[in-house]
Amino acid sequence: MTTILWVVAIERYGPVGGRDELNFPVPIGDYAFDLIQQILARSPATRIVFNQSLPDNQANQNKLRSLHEASVEIGGATAHDLREAVGKLKCSDNLIIYWIGHGLMINNRRLLLSSESSAAGDLVTIEVDSILTRLRSADYAVKQIGFFDVCAHLYPTPPVTFSMGGDGGVPKDQFFYFSAAAAETAAINPGELGFSSTVICALSNPARAFPPDPVPLFDELRTRFLTLKLGSRAFPLQRTEHSGSEWTREGTGYSRDIEKYASAADCDVSLFDHLRQQACNTVVLHKLSEAVRHGRVDELIQRLRESHPDQHVPNLLQDAWNRIEVAERLERAGLRMRLTWSAWLLLYEQIVAIDRLQDGTAPDNLAHMFLKVLSQPRDRGRESLVRLLELATRKIRLGNVARANELLLVVRRDVALSPIYAQAVQAL
Repeated sequence: MTTILWVVAIERYGPVGGRDELNFPVPIGDYAFDLIQQILARSPATRIVFNQSLPDNQANQNKLRSLHEASVEIGGATAHDLREAVGKLKCSDNLIIYWIGHGLMINNRRLLLSSESSAAGDLVTIEVDSILTRLRSADYAVKQIGFFDVCAHLYPTPPVTFSMGGDGGVPKDQFFYFSAAAAETAAINPGELGFSSTVICALSNPARAFPPDPVPLFDELRTRFLTLKLGSRAFPLQRTEHSGSEWTREGTGYSRDIEKYASAADCDVSLFDHLRQQACNTVVLHKLSEAVRHGRVDELIQRLRESHPDQHVPNLLQDAWNRIEVAERLERAGLRMRLTWSAWLLLYEQIVAIDRLQDGTAPDNLAHMFLKVLSQPRDRGRESLVRLLELATRKIRLGNVARANELLLVVRRDVALSPIYAQAVQAL
């Protein structure tokens, strides 16, 4: 039984020798070195492909030389290098992937930055789903396990994106995790047990067979991730089991039925669930799903008003729909600020502490964050929203005042909110 381990570690971005803003401030490449050394020790027959973009210092040179002597295949991490590397992963029984670096989240698309990306220039990305699609080809392993540990920036529009090709026509057992904030969490809290260290510990556990059976491995990891300290936990955390084309979010608490109806509505599950709760079981889920999908929620509310002598439920549903529309507008504006998801989470935690918000659990995404803030009683939601936007504005001004002011002009224009939220816009 043959196994291939593909490791990608991108710590340095932009031109070689440059000091790009995307460069990680701590050596996250050490996670990759640790994993490779662990697998070399316990399974010397495993073929290892290592694509990297790391600082050119003596420590890294020594480690790379040692890996080269151990027959590890070492390459670069440009989009071209990575595409070539995928071609080297053929003809094995098992495939394991570990990737750490920067990424993007755009409309629930999972994108990975290649090393030629630069904060001052173009971002070059590879879509995670295109990698999984390419791996669903006859030449690749039937059993595939993978972990993408990225610091996912939130962007409004997609950058240059490379596809790995392939039609995904051959079924494979694909078990993958995508963590959208863990790499930045690792950079902020070096040495703290987090996503990568948990994965490496599980893969190198001498009590577990190697290559591991993916089902019990993922069951164990699910439990471990949920018990991590809040400061080092990955939000959002997505996974796919068996089918690499279907991703689910972990730790959300949403039932499969809710996720199914939200998907049919072409609506984020957190927003759809907010509507469902406010409907108080007076609207069957498939009717609510159809109304959201076809833009007929106002018509649904009007029918409720006509059929219910008690206007309590229609009013709750109307307020919830208004909040969702505002949250989605704010999300589009917030994406233009180009803060990382981890940065937004830190700002949200400050608002939870300052305003003592009733629900301090982590939001699933930016629209959900704004919705949670707006859902506070009476005027507290609007006041908290103002504070959150003020904190975000200060943060981007600290980085680049000119760019911040330019972005804020766009944000003001795009946030076409009703008069009751005018104060929030003025805060920008």
